[in-house]
Amino acid sequence: MRARDLGITIGPLSPGEHNAITDVPGVRVGHTTLIEGDAVRTGVTVVLPHEGEPLLDPLFAGTHRLNGNGELTGSHWIRESGLLASTIGLTNTHSVGVVRDALVAAAVAHAPPEAAMWSMPVVAETYDGGLNEINGMHVRSEHVHAALASASAGAVAEGSVGSGTGMVCHGFKGGIGTSSRLLGEDAGGHAVGVLVQANHGRRERLRVNGHPVGERLDAIPLPLFSVDMPPEAGSIIVIIATDAPLLPGQCDRLAQRAALGIARSGGSGENSSGDLMFCFATGNRGLSAVIDEQTHALAVTMLGHARRHRGGDPECDGGRRHDARPRGVGRLRPRSGGAAGGHGLRYEVRGHDPGALPVDLRLGRGRLHRPALEGRAQHDHRLGALDRVQRPDLPDEMLQRRHCLGPHLEQQALLTGHAMALFDPRPAGKHVLQLAARTGLL
Repeated sequence: MRARDLGITIGPLSPGEHNAITDVPGVRVGHTTLIEGDAVRTGVTVVLPHEGEPLLDPLFAGTHRLNGNGELTGSHWIRESGLLASTIGLTNTHSVGVVRDALVAAAVAHAPPEAAMWSMPVVAETYDGGLNEINGMHVRSEHVHAALASASAGAVAEGSVGSGTGMVCHGFKGGIGTSSRLLGEDAGGHAVGVLVQANHGRRERLRVNGHPVGERLDAIPLPLFSVDMPPEAGSIIVIIATDAPLLPGQCDRLAQRAALGIARSGGSGENSSGDLMFCFATGNRGLSAVIDEQTHALAVTMLGHARRHRGGDPECDGGRRHDARPRGVGRLRPRSGGAAGGHGLRYEVRGHDPGALPVDLRLGRGRLHRPALEGRAQHDHRLGALDRVQRPDLPDEMLQRRHCLGPHLEQQALLTGHAMALFDPRPAGKHVLQLAARTGLL
């Protein structure tokens, strides 16, 4: 279940057919999920940037670091050359090496036998040692090759799958999330897609469409890890794809904007967090000539900076403040099992039923409050263009902001840059966003 299934719409632009990174033509995603007994919860996810071999047909790319306690292999050369020449791999912290080596082997297998091969794959990681026996080195090369073989366009499996199997985000089950947005034809008709591996954030900082939902869900117990984990521990990896003709510097700038999406959803770049963003653009092809020794110059296409940044001012449409919220804190995938089963997220329930949370939470004057404590009923106070949404399948309390965000690429990273895989893994529990909607938090 996704946020849009609950009527929670974030941002004014429309998603692609699958609302996934694969809505960028040519992009494919594959997973290998490893679950063994109560100890192993890990895996591999791969993102193939186009239908060919990236080593022979590279793309312009860029990176950004919000906080650097993490690894993104190959990033030094990408910053130097501006080129992505590999499939992108995601896994746990202690399996980066084996995934990198397997991607090299796969690239060599597809190369002409007479070619002198040089490969520096991009592999990123987050730490799943709270739920996974990370020192067991359970990810092997055959798991990477299986993920590559399974890679496809279309709908992308989310939540506790692939490299996201052992991840926790804002005190809920985290993992893989994805989203996309399409620009109008007057803005070029380009697609922007994002895939994240979310394994970060404190519960109380969680924001959904700008509302402090985490502060009101503190009655749901936090997970009990197999090892001691500080509340701020964890990281997030953001992969951005677009078919717009961006140059490397523009890819850097688009990756940088994804950090705004993390912040607006409650991330803060903690000291122990590896918050790394990577962007590639498929709008220029045939860049293999850049890396040969014969070509002197190569013609490329560039999207204008003003077009990419159009609508970036904080005020628009007669002074209404645009409210560009990060897309989709709400990839609700009920894939985990009970207190100690499923994907291994353990809770100390303490006899509390989260379905019995009080229903007197309302939205008023742009913040959350309890009418019983503050002595007021629900307000229709408007901030900018705050409108009541009348829908038969949702409570009257469900509110939706209308936005005046212009169609530009920078804000796409903000809108789609935090499609986190949040859900309550207990079979009897309510999904986070369902609970928030029912109690009037949204």
